[in-house]
Amino acid sequence: MVGIIFAIVGYIWFGSIWAAIICYFIGNFIAGLFTPPEEKRQRQYQTVNPQTYTHDLLIFTAAVMKADGHLYKIELNYVKDFLLHNLGPENASSALHDLKDILQEEYDLEKVCRSFSRSTNSAERLLMLRFLFGLANSDGTITDDELRTIKYISDNCGIPYMHYESVKAMYLGGYYGGYNQGGSSSRQRSSSQRSNSSSYTLDNDYKILEINPSATDDEVKKAYRRLAKEHHPDRVAHLGEDMRKAAEEKFTKLNQAYERIKAARGMN
Repeated sequence: MVGIIFAIVGYIWFGSIWAAIICYFIGNFIAGLFTPPEEKRQRQYQTVNPQTYTHDLLIFTAAVMKADGHLYKIELNYVKDFLLHNLGPENASSALHDLKDILQEEYDLEKVCRSFSRSTNSAERLLMLRFLFGLANSDGTITDDELRTIKYISDNCGIPYMHYESVKAMYLGGYYGGYNQGGSSSRQRSSSQRSNSSSYTLDNDYKILEINPSATDDEVKKAYRRLAKEHHPDRVAHLGEDMRKAAEEKFTKLNQAYERIKAARGMN
């Protein structure tokens, strides 16, 4: 708005379209100097309407829930908890009603993915991916069918392969103990098997940072700084405070992986 005002004044004062254009940029520059830092961050990161984001997320949720041909109560409870924390009781109830309808429909998943990709920033897409892995792993195991569906969504949403592998490593542990490699839809696992799904090896930490164990210390630091910016909770704060908290939880996993690598290497 300030830029437009300056442009109008510049055109009236100098009588030149070029002066108006220059004044427009000067006005925007001056407005930027007086914009609070928090508002700047929100303008930079906000790209999608929260209602649109939630609706697309429910479509992806339905695809993962139906991936192995079974709908499990524990998965539904995971979704309920997420919606309650992020939308509040009334809106969560409406979203769950929408989810029931979505579960009965067949959507062009590729089309939804591409629309979602165009309307979101990278942090919003990563938040979606983390939610889907959490949903699939809510019962302690991720089947082949669920993993393929999440990979399909990730690919068609334009999420880079290394980002996908990084988020997967956050959930599946060092030796993929939480991943049912046989592809069975069985949800019965022993307590020892379940505990392995959250175990982390150093190799897994390198996957989270999207680097090889042979990386130099400087490369480790650069990778961490890049991902810390990519995963920062402020980038999804416009979706709601609880969405920000959900992102913060996974941001912590990134920090923990970095600290373990630093300790192993003796880095400062």
